Amino acid sequence: MCLSAAVGWTRHCSSLGPSPIREDFRKTYQQENPSVKLMQEIGKACGEKWNTMAFEEKVKYYDIATEKRAEFEKAMIEYNKKKQSGELSEESDYD
Repeated sequence: MCLSAAVGWTRHCSSLGPSPIREDFRKTYQQENPSVKLMQEIGKACGEKWNTMAFEEKVKYYDIATEKRAEFEKAMIEYNKKKQSGELSEESDYD
């Protein structure tokens, strides 16, 4: 997998929820820095860590992001099928 393709997936998957690196980093960072409460500061520190990581370290997170993207696509297919068939109500969990 080339770096640009992996970065594209990671950015695209960030719209699906927290990225795997942010999830891992946030937990550790908050334990080590309990006085830091602003997500902006935590996010900035996470970005700095990401920028200093070797590609080999990032591969784990690219793989997780790819798995999450596949799960999202599968859920969207299911959602669209239900939406088209009229199975979804206004009070559905999908809305």
